[in-house]
Amino acid sequence: MNFIKKHKRTLILSIILSFLISFFLLPSKTISPLLSHNQDCHPSNTTLALANLSIINSIGDSINFEIEIADSVAKKAQGLMFRKELPKNRGMLFPFKTPKIVNMWMFNTQIGLDIIFINQQNKIVKIVENSKPMSSSIINSGQKILNVLEINAGLSKKFKIEVGNQIKLNDQHDL
Repeated sequence: MNFIKKHKRTLILSIILSFLISFFLLPSKTISPLLSHNQDCHPSNTTLALANLSIINSIGDSINFEIEIADSVAKKAQGLMFRKELPKNRGMLFPFKTPKIVNMWMFNTQIGLDIIFINQQNKIVKIVENSKPMSSSIINSGQKILNVLEINAGLSKKFKIEVGNQIKLNDQHDL
């Protein structure tokens, strides 16, 4: 009983996460209204597309990243969870079909991240630097956005990436 009291929050979050993951793994016909592009959320369909993305920083430098695109409900739910590292020039983009207020979290994410919120004009509108690994705190976009970019913690400061900077996707994918 003492164990349950001591770990109540972790147990509750684990149960909620288990429910969400099992919900997203139901046959696609059951949840097709929730899927972007009617993609199947089966674990075998979790290969992420890669693209090149540039951020024009405050001093005019072009900062380049190779990004993974989380373009389905399952891929967005998984995000960068359980990864032990992310190469310096890599990131993950979470695109949305329409602008919306977005909530992110670092639950089961073992690496620190800078979370960059991008509006429909492909401009950075908010940066949350050095997000705490494994945190269940909600990180809110604060306004309607179209994309979220996650990169290694500290890179925003290092490369002088700031609110108002322009984002450019250099491949055939829409940003």
